[in-house]
Amino acid sequence: MVQTIIVSGPLSGGQINKGSNIVNARGARKFGSFDVYAEILNVLGSKDKDIAYLYQSYIPSFDPAPVEGRLSRVVEPRTLRAGVKVHF
Repeated sequence: MVQTIIVSGPLSGGQINKGSNIVNARGARKFGSFDVYAEILNVLGSKDKDIAYLYQSYIPSFDPAPVEGRLSRVVEPRTLRAGVKVHF
């Protein structure tokens, strides 16, 4: 089980990012020359922001002029990944 904590911190312009808390889990087993693994990302289904920036942006068809604002990306949704690795 892995927990990723993104601490709160200042952005430019005196704004503060609240941080986030993400829990991931991974398990693996070896069968001869094969490794089988599975992992679950965002076990708790967090809707926090993965990263946040404060800077000027401009979308010509949407903004009349460049605006300064907070831009962020939401964390990955709860996801199951599985795979097999072969050792030759």
